[in-house]
Amino acid sequence: MPIKNIIKKILNSRLAKITGISLINYDLLKYVKHYSWIYNFTKIPTLKIIYSQPQEITEEDIKLCQRIITAYRKASLDKLRIKNSTSQIWSESLRKYCSKLVVAMDSGNAKELARVLSRMFREDFVYGLASGSLIDHAHSRLGAKIWSMKYQDNLIGLAEYLGVVRTEST
Repeated sequence: MPIKNIIKKILNSRLAKITGISLINYDLLKYVKHYSWIYNFTKIPTLKIIYSQPQEITEEDIKLCQRIITAYRKASLDKLRIKNSTSQIWSESLRKYCSKLVVAMDSGNAKELARVLSRMFREDFVYGLASGSLIDHAHSRLGAKIWSMKYQDNLIGLAEYLGVVRTEST
């Protein structure tokens, strides 16, 4: 078991992230459905992946965020009861991934919430919907190749499901 922890520590290190040999990239490779592609790694084209930049905050954004904060406060009136009934796993996950969003909501500062939401697809609180800050693992040459392969795998899988292309078999 200790060797497994050592390997995880190495794969989670900053050097591993810079070189593209990170635990996140390993997981992406592990879940490529067209696994034969991995054996032809160099033949799979590396796509240029473009990520949206944060938008400028407008007055409409601030007004919308004020409404969100108002609704959040109304929904949070019974916060103590909710806090006591939340499982430890869920509360740890909220603390770890959603703290920036929760702090912005609790502050009541609509402009700050608008700033956080303008960058939301680069933040950790969108895990499960988008990549969030994990996208930093795609900046190396190897990481870009792996992320590109996974995106292509997802697109081909969708096309196969919709019947647009025939299902690949090995």
